[in-house]
Amino acid sequence: MPEKQRSIISTSMKPPHSLSSNWSLKDANRVYGIDRWGKGLFRINEQGEVSVYWNDDGTEVEASLVKVLELAHREGINPPVLLRFPQILSQRIRLLNESFQSAIEDLDYGNHYRGVFPVKVNQQHQVIRDIATFGRPYHYGFEVGSKAELVAALPYLNNSEAYLICNGYKDRAFIRLALQAAVAGHRIVPIIERPRELNLILEESEKLGVDPEFGIRVRLSTVGKGYWVESSGEQSLFGLNVAQVFETVEALRASGRLDCLKCLHFHQGSQLPDIQSIRESVSEAVHVYTGLIAEGAPMGILNLGGGLAVDYDGTRSSESHSRNYEIDEYCHAIVDIVKRVTDEAEVDPPILMTESGRAIAAHYSILALDVLDVNTPELPERPRVAIEEGWDENISALNDLIDSMEDGESLLPLYHEATFRREEIRSSFALGAVSLRERAVADQLFWHLVTRIRERSLLLESIPGELSEIEDKMADIYYGNFSVFQSLPDNWAIHQQFPVMPLHRHLEEPTRTAVVADLTCDCDGKLDLSLGNEKAKRLPVHKIRPDEEYLIGVFMVGAYQETLSDMHNLFGDTHAVSVDFVDGELALSRKVLADRIEDILRSVEYDPERLVERMETLIAERVVEGKISNPVAQQFVENYRRAMNDSTYFDHWS
Repeated sequence: MPEKQRSIISTSMKPPHSLSSNWSLKDANRVYGIDRWGKGLFRINEQGEVSVYWNDDGTEVEASLVKVLELAHREGINPPVLLRFPQILSQRIRLLNESFQSAIEDLDYGNHYRGVFPVKVNQQHQVIRDIATFGRPYHYGFEVGSKAELVAALPYLNNSEAYLICNGYKDRAFIRLALQAAVAGHRIVPIIERPRELNLILEESEKLGVDPEFGIRVRLSTVGKGYWVESSGEQSLFGLNVAQVFETVEALRASGRLDCLKCLHFHQGSQLPDIQSIRESVSEAVHVYTGLIAEGAPMGILNLGGGLAVDYDGTRSSESHSRNYEIDEYCHAIVDIVKRVTDEAEVDPPILMTESGRAIAAHYSILALDVLDVNTPELPERPRVAIEEGWDENISALNDLIDSMEDGESLLPLYHEATFRREEIRSSFALGAVSLRERAVADQLFWHLVTRIRERSLLLESIPGELSEIEDKMADIYYGNFSVFQSLPDNWAIHQQFPVMPLHRHLEEPTRTAVVADLTCDCDGKLDLSLGNEKAKRLPVHKIRPDEEYLIGVFMVGAYQETLSDMHNLFGDTHAVSVDFVDGELALSRKVLADRIEDILRSVEYDPERLVERMETLIAERVVEGKISNPVAQQFVENYRRAMNDSTYFDHWS
């Protein structure tokens, strides 16, 4: 059947094949761990489809991801597609702010919380716009680390109580714009990252005739835990050590501007998995804060930076891709420590501030992709081959091993013997003593034998350890319509774990395991997986049905992945849509179509028009030389020109 007739269809619309009486949704939850990492936002519904859930004015709303993709298909948008859920941003902002407020009330803390979202985590316009909207009731602001981010965020700082924190290395133009925004009524706090920035701030504020409010970033001696541990401690690339902080205080005192120092900032790193290391860094920081007050600085804000982790694998552990605490515990620990230290020092408690980006944005988007093809070593049917005279004796031995299975031969010795015979043939082939045909026949016999051994081993009460490696040998390759480098760069670069699972057919037992490969011509173009309770290279999957899409989702990709993308093999951005409910019905909005080939070529300094012109010239020369007819030349050039408007991804609907 032509590929364009394949359909996106859910198990609720089509009865699943080969339902196992021993398989249940409970088993699916266990295998993929969604009940642990999903945190109630992502669940498997009664139809066996993965759904997203959020609260809408007290009512729980469900959006089946398969139904969302069916709706997108009707609007001409097919996988791969980034599904964005703005209401999840709203829920995450509310959760963080209300958790801090609850801790403040419980501990009778004498000040309030003011969060800021780090723009670097997701600079997409709609994210910044939505955060400004959803964060307004909580006076939620932004953190920027460059002039470009400052320019992007300033128009959305539409709340007089919300802060904009300026981190990163700052030149004079950056500082001037920030101070002018402060003059215009915005609550701007530049943070001194290096000693020379102080002079720039003082010089520019004098030109503007204003008394600036600024902060200072300290490098703590406390070292965090997790993958980004090197970004913390005294060897951190950013901020001042305690000696430099003291020198800055003395310089401010000498210039009569110590009253401008209002904020202490520190940053222990991203994705901090261990609550104890967070407690230690907060304790050190608040002692620095009270020390600055003792030196005469007025202070007022303690910015605890980022680091609030996401439990990507659901294990609630201190591993790099998890966390051993919940958000309410995180907030309570911070409030408790700051209150105790400031009470002991007899100073007013500061405004508490965090730059939590990952915990706000990660859950907000999901990459949905379709499987284009499958490569499997499985050979259920016995190869019908005639073993020729003079062939390597190991081929006959493999054939005899298949016959011995009928006699109930023990599986483990069979597997050992088959592996030995195959390696003998491979060695002989490398020496030129075995032909390509012999090698191919031996491989056919071996894979059939291993397929049979695997089937038998699954019936055993206990599988011997060496037989368990058959699962690795028998893993399929599922080719996904996506690029790891473009859509999931952290998975490739730092082996960041993201939850991955099929989006449907969870009423059926997944009887295969697969390596999920992408479209790029790169050996690194495959997914490292998180299955909730373990790290894995292979994903439990279902057998592909003819003429029906098989859909896989990669979850929690809203933090960093959209802005760290790499155009490996010139794959561009996928389609992206926002999902919401309008009048009780699923609706798509803010549809952004995938990059066209023309768009990607321009981004790497090609001129598409000039490319077409060059192609026309080259083909015209071939016509003159008589190597190609004029009609064929015209058709080729037209197809080349039309390809400029194609998506960079596979499109089996065209």
